[in-house]
Amino acid sequence: YITGDKEAFDFASRELHRMADPGSPWIEPAHGTQAFFHNHYEKGVFTDVDGHEEGPNLLSTWKYYDRVLRLAEMYDAGGDETFRDAFLRCMPFIMSLKTETGSQPVTYDLDSHVPATGKEGSAGGLGMWIVAALTAYRLSGQETYKQEAIRAAEILNKLDWFNMFSMRCAPTARGAGWTLRANILLFEETKDSRYLEHAKRVSGGLFGYYYLNTNPHTYFSTLGFCYACGRERWESARDICENIWLQLPLLRYTVDEKIIRLIQYFRQNYLWV
Repeated sequence: YITGDKEAFDFASRELHRMADPGSPWIEPAHGTQAFFHNHYEKGVFTDVDGHEEGPNLLSTWKYYDRVLRLAEMYDAGGDETFRDAFLRCMPFIMSLKTETGSQPVTYDLDSHVPATGKEGSAGGLGMWIVAALTAYRLSGQETYKQEAIRAAEILNKLDWFNMFSMRCAPTARGAGWTLRANILLFEETKDSRYLEHAKRVSGGLFGYYYLNTNPHTYFSTLGFCYACGRERWESARDICENIWLQLPLLRYTVDEKIIRLIQYFRQNYLWV
């Protein structure tokens, strides 16, 4: 869509319509919800387990929130109300997913919705939850979504994005990126400068953690890559790529050399993948 490739956009839109159209079995009551966006269809059945790293029958917060957010992204790109409506149908379930403290674990049990792994709190998962809530507020005008996002931010910004449960089981650039994007959107919505300042701190922390750290006994010292650089280079590169996309809006409010250098380092090293 960004490049003007109408053929590619039309293909994506057509395929997503098969999932998002009213009556499609891809979004239907399932797993104790009014509207669940299925993960995978094979041999006549839907398979929804997407937390395979931690165990069976788990729903990964970042994987589920990500695919629901893609519906809103397609609506923003083309203005197709079908995708807006499908996204909003999925939101009541997402809003119900939170711990007693309002934090997000790494995974929930798929059917009981009880937090399963990463109960200490996933900064990346909570950042995505806030982005989903603010997106729902923008598309629906329902004030509840905005207020829930603001309350969740009080928890998010007390979590170190680089803690052990930043997204699933290790510190990730993706976790930092969603923390950043949540704070940028909160700043744009509320004009509260505290959110912008926190976004700047997370951005600087990411750069220092992955690019200025010279400790040879850690896995954060490879220019252009993040936590998986020693064993899964493709995943590591995609983490950094997603992080760059998530924090680019920060350049609207600050000329930050670290973000530019992050992009340059990534461009120099991504072919190594």
